Amino acid sequence: MTDEDDPGPPSAERIIQERLQRLESVLDAFSQRAAAVDLTPTMKREIAVVIVNTHRVLSNYEDESVLDDGDIPNIDPIRSRLGRTVEMPTQTNRRGGGQTFREVPAVDELDYWYLEDAGRDLESAAKKLGFWAAAKETVPNDRVAEDDLKALLESRGQDEAAENLPSEQTGGAD
Repeated sequence: MTDEDDPGPPSAERIIQERLQRLESVLDAFSQRAAAVDLTPTMKREIAVVIVNTHRVLSNYEDESVLDDGDIPNIDPIRSRLGRTVEMPTQTNRRGGGQTFREVPAVDELDYWYLEDAGRDLESAAKKLGFWAAAKETVPNDRVAEDDLKALLESRGQDEAAENLPSEQTGGAD
């Protein structure tokens, strides 16, 4: 059995592609909700988790020469808040107003724009590493096919040169 026959564990490239697709999806939802002024703590928690997961796989390539220092962002502000809670003030509807405190995931303290920037930085690093889908490249068609060359030679009256083309020698194209 060859390696090609063995499906084995998913390739690193496929894992990274899946993480990047998820990150892009969450960033798209983030933008839509930001435009509608509808960003929620749940959204913040989701983007933080996706950033940590994407960072974990991309950071394996941090020493690649194509990357500059800092291309893969430092996400310590996110990591240090995972699994922790903080007390955040909330407004009460009680007579006289005032504030009460409730315990929430510490990730809720993070700024939305910091999270978006960290996600975009990860996407940029992935692009430098070659994991981001390339824009369609326009390949100039400056190659000459042998029949183009044959037609040119014949139009110049260079029939003998046209007969010496490799395709003419092997009894090829006509």
